[in-house]
Amino acid sequence: MEDGLRRAEDRAALLRYVIDLAAASSEHPEPPVMSGLADLCGDIEETLRQIRQAINADELGQDPTMSGS
Repeated sequence: MEDGLRRAEDRAALLRYVIDLAAASSEHPEPPVMSGLADLCGDIEETLRQIRQAINADELGQDPTMSGS
């Protein structure tokens, strides 16, 4: 779970950095950049979903891989 939290934190920091660069630019970001940002957001969402499932499984005393969600 700690590894997942660290991964989410790293991805969020990268996302913040890229968005700061885009905000400072006088040009609009290219579509591939926006797609990459969307992929990064999806990765953060998935990591946090996995952490939530692991926490819920721990609370219930279950194996998180058997949660079925």
